[in-house]
Amino acid sequence: MTGCEKLVQAVFAALLLATCCISFYGIGWVVGRKSVRPEIIERHDTTIIRRPIHVAAPEPASRLDLHFILLPVVVPPDSADVHPGDTLAVPVMEEMVSYENEDYRAVVAGIRPRLVSLDVWPKTIYATSESKTVVARDVRKPRISFGLTAGPGIFWDGTAIRPGLGATAGVTLTF
Repeated sequence: MTGCEKLVQAVFAALLLATCCISFYGIGWVVGRKSVRPEIIERHDTTIIRRPIHVAAPEPASRLDLHFILLPVVVPPDSADVHPGDTLAVPVMEEMVSYENEDYRAVVAGIRPRLVSLDVWPKTIYATSESKTVVARDVRKPRISFGLTAGPGIFWDGTAIRPGLGATAGVTLTF
C-alpha cells in the first residue's frame, strides 16, 4: 500500500465518521424536540376595592314637620296661679330631616334633629385580572437507561492512524 492510498483511506474514514456524527446528532435533535410540549400556565390575581366615604358635616336636603309632641315642663315657682312643682304640657314640633347625595341617603327624625357625621361603605368590588403564559416543559419522566453503542472509528496505535470498530456501554440517569 502506497502513501497515497493510505491518505485516501484516512480521508474516507474521517468523512465516514463525520457523516455518522452529523446524522446521529440530527436524529437526536428531531426526537428530542418531540418530547418537549408547550404548557399553558394561567394566573388569576384578585384585587379587592373598598373605599369608605366619610361625610363630616352633611347639609340637609329636605326638612318635613311631622306633628306636635306635648312635653311636660316644670313650671317656675314665681307664677301666681300655679303651685311649685307642677308641670305644664308644651307643644313641640317633631321634624324629619333627610340627607342625600349620589352615594348615600340618611333620614333623621326628632326634635331639632341634625346629623353630625356619616360613614358609608359602598359595595365591595372584586377586580380580577387573568394572564396566560406558554412555557415549554420537558414532559419526560425521570428514568435510568442503559446504552450500548458500536461504530466505526479512527485509532492511533502509536505509529499510524488506523480505521477500526469501537464499542461503548454506559448508564444514563435522566431527570
